Amino acid sequence: MEELEAEISTVPGQVSTITMNNYKSVDVLGALWIKPAGKVDNYTVSLTGAINKTTQTPSTQVNFTGLLPGREYNVTVQTVSGSCSQTSAPVTEATYPTPPGILSFTTITTKNLTLSWSEPVNMTGVNKTYNISYGISPSTTLSVTSPTTSVTLQSLISGTKYSIAVVTVGVRGYQSPPVTTSVYTKPMPVNSLLITNVTSYSVSLTWSKPDEYRTLYSYRVQTNVTSSATMVNNTIVTSESATIMNLTPGETYTFLVYTRAADNITESDPVSLFPICTGLYK
Repeated sequence: MEELEAEISTVPGQVSTITMNNYKSVDVLGALWIKPAGKVDNYTVSLTGAINKTTQTPSTQVNFTGLLPGREYNVTVQTVSGSCSQTSAPVTEATYPTPPGILSFTTITTKNLTLSWSEPVNMTGVNKTYNISYGISPSTTLSVTSPTTSVTLQSLISGTKYSIAVVTVGVRGYQSPPVTTSVYTKPMPVNSLLITNVTSYSVSLTWSKPDEYRTLYSYRVQTNVTSSATMVNNTIVTSESATIMNLTPGETYTFLVYTRAADNITESDPVSLFPICTGLYK
């Protein structure tokens, strides 16, 4: 009687612990595990999520590249020995989000700033929020959260430089690198603008400091020909007075005084005096 032989393979051991590493990357996830007891020919590692990938390796680690940012992915490791295999329980990790786009200001007032930014790259339609930090110095930083790509910062100090940082907050609370900018709020306008002297060729003006005055403020006095609104003189001063020279006798002028912040760019709303005729003022 002929004897029959049967070849039987045992099921390979199961990977029990998978360590995930996202390297704080927006598109890479790594998996590392310990070889189970017994014979293992290789491993089939599967990643599922916004992108699905499968790779075979004899090693006990693998990196998945080319992923999408700010998403969670599941990873399983299947031990393979001959025709038998066994799959681990899934583990979950997430890629980091991409940062917001360039910050821009849609409104700048004495007390409020409204800024906006574009969607982070490859994150349209993905659940996320934004953390906005702002302040005069690191010791006075405040934070707000926005679910959209814009925010209005309120109750600010006029004529003051604010540093602002915006980060994308993705799944698991992972945060992108910050996008930063700085801006001055508008100063308050001057008070009590007066004419102190008018001649045929000049006009002298005085005013009082604006509310919430800062020591680095300056002032811009703009002179327009009233009939055409054409600017004929632009004078910058650091004191609360100015004399505008080289005017035309008998011409009618409008004078606008702006408070300027320390950046010499951000200005208050103007305070005006008009119309004024050179040589005819009494």
